[in-house]
Amino acid sequence: MIGWMVGKTLAQTPPTIVPPINPGDLPGGRDLPTWEAVVLLAINSFILPILAGLAVMYIIWSGYQFLSTGGDPAKAEKARANLTYAVIGVILVIVAYFLVRSLNELIQVSRPS
Repeated sequence: MIGWMVGKTLAQTPPTIVPPINPGDLPGGRDLPTWEAVVLLAINSFILPILAGLAVMYIIWSGYQFLSTGGDPAKAEKARANLTYAVIGVILVIVAYFLVRSLNELIQVSRPS
């Protein structure tokens, strides 16, 4: 049974090799994106949303810490400081988003359609 499956797998036709994409072959006659464009799009598409989600989760965690202080001023101060850091993180993510977006427009990068 196994020999038949291996023979059947090896007997299949090899895949065809796709020729490389030449500049101007993309829709709309655009050239291939540069590595800077790929990095900026990756930051804007993947990294910043993850950081924003982590910052929001940290705000929620800080709120929980603040609610569970039990009247202890030291714990309340620690929770307040954590909340301040989380809000600063959200502000930094927003600034980074607009900075990356501005750099995208500066080097005229658009998402492939």
